[in-house]
Amino acid sequence: SVSLCLLFFFCPPLPLPLCFCPPLPTSMHALPRLNARRTPSLGIRKAAPRTAAEVDLLSCIRDLRDVSETNRARVTHRIAELYQEWRETPSDSYSDSEYCRQLPQILRLSVQCPYEDVRVEMRRILDDVRAWGKVTVPSAESYSISSFIDDSQLVPFDTDDSEAREELIEAFMADGRVSHMTRIMAYHPKYLKCFRETHNFLMWGPGPLPYVWRHIIAVLAAHRHSCQYLIDIHTQHFIDLGGDINWLKDREHLPPKLRRILLLNSMMAHQPFNIRTEHISRLVQGENHWSLPELMHAIIVMTHFHTLCGFVFGVGCNPDLDFLWRTQLKAQAPKAADAKADAKVVEKSAAPAGRAEMDIIERLKNVALLQEDEQEVSAEANMREYKCDFEETKSLAEPEQISSTFGSAGLPDVPADNPLDAEDKHVEFNMHDKKFLLVQTFSWSDHGYSLLNRYYDQVAQFLDTEFTQIQELTYGTIGETSLDTSPFRWAIWNYVYRITGVVDDEYKYGNVNRLIQQPVKAFVKVLVCYPQRATAADFHGFLDVLKISEKVHVCMLATEARKQSTLIYVLQAVMRHMTEQRHEE
Repeated sequence: SVSLCLLFFFCPPLPLPLCFCPPLPTSMHALPRLNARRTPSLGIRKAAPRTAAEVDLLSCIRDLRDVSETNRARVTHRIAELYQEWRETPSDSYSDSEYCRQLPQILRLSVQCPYEDVRVEMRRILDDVRAWGKVTVPSAESYSISSFIDDSQLVPFDTDDSEAREELIEAFMADGRVSHMTRIMAYHPKYLKCFRETHNFLMWGPGPLPYVWRHIIAVLAAHRHSCQYLIDIHTQHFIDLGGDINWLKDREHLPPKLRRILLLNSMMAHQPFNIRTEHISRLVQGENHWSLPELMHAIIVMTHFHTLCGFVFGVGCNPDLDFLWRTQLKAQAPKAADAKADAKVVEKSAAPAGRAEMDIIERLKNVALLQEDEQEVSAEANMREYKCDFEETKSLAEPEQISSTFGSAGLPDVPADNPLDAEDKHVEFNMHDKKFLLVQTFSWSDHGYSLLNRYYDQVAQFLDTEFTQIQELTYGTIGETSLDTSPFRWAIWNYVYRITGVVDDEYKYGNVNRLIQQPVKAFVKVLVCYPQRATAADFHGFLDVLKISEKVHVCMLATEARKQSTLIYVLQAVMRHMTEQRHEE
């Protein structure tokens, strides 16, 4: 699990630095956790008042972010002293102390810290506590960062890639952890840098929404796809920021203003093409209404986390060690060995596809021929290509309905009596009775960017940089073959557009059908529509010719394309609302 944050009712007097989050959480509350693919159920209790030594411990853990090895040595020595004093102090309940509550963080730091000196010292502290025997200290030996990717294939902390190394250290300095998601994104450090800048600005930078609200909205957005990984992180930050834990119990405990946005949250996640002007109008008018700047901020937070769910599930991200320990679900978490076994099964079943994969490489080599073919396509033929295999991908098995409850008492995301009700599961774009959204009519670059920039300064530029980075990101290879990959990358981007009913008249959709075949389409559609259903078989079952880092790149492309297409729909509805308001005046 990654460490991010939720909104609080009061913003700090000064904006935080762009790439830095507030200090590490000051406590690790006992939160029962569930498997990443289960519907969340949160039980929460507050920690007992801390002693001066416990406060010192928390301060030392935060200070481990120091770039100076000398300072870190001083801090790790002090942490070891505090744990020794704890062991030597008689107590009837060692497990209720802050020392015990911080052991999950010590365990995580012993494995997932970019500084080797910290990892070594944290392992030494854990060994001493284990030898003491008064509390249980699980081992980190069998855990894995991803259930799809072996840890040995990930970017190591001591990598020779200076960009990747710098981003891993920056993440630790900003968040107090290098999350599993960050480790996987480190395959592509240029994108990771843009992503982190957008994320940190959105959740911690200046903006109309208070911090606690940003993070409860993140929790609600992640819930749409039952992404426990993100729910864990942002629930913890919500609590650490002083959020009311009753908000996590049921819908009725949410502030009325937050309840009003639940419908839009559901529609953005499952059917953005059905968002209408009235969905926006009802939020910015009447009692407990949202201002347009507040609504814009909330829209970006929801879109950010809806699509991030696709990446988390798509790469098989396992919970960070501290969250995994507290759930006591170590035995249930997928292991790297399972991923390897699944991969071997998939490799055997996918062997016949080798010829088709080589055919893709041959087509990509002959870019000039592709361009020549494109010039001969009429507008009518292009739309036939757009629609031609829609039924093919629509035939993917319909997933189980996403539970509409959240919290132990059940928090329905969509009020049952709402006249603008929405289903709590993915709704297919119907090509036969829905109008397509032409990017020539409303696009991110020509319309969405300027509209967002008007109400939420700077975030539009961060998003635009992120989109540009992922669209242009290339290493000039597919597998071991050097070639221009842009036709393949744009085929994936425009395939996501097609799934959501967005049409670009200037793109020749024959390239989608020539360059991405059914296994790729099936995987991309799962990421975009039903991310919680992604499996190791899906990840390893398409294009064996791709390296693991290239499959992660595909996940990034698909989820960012979904983000942009969702923003196009919702920002178009905002613009139409504004137009109607001007006409009424």
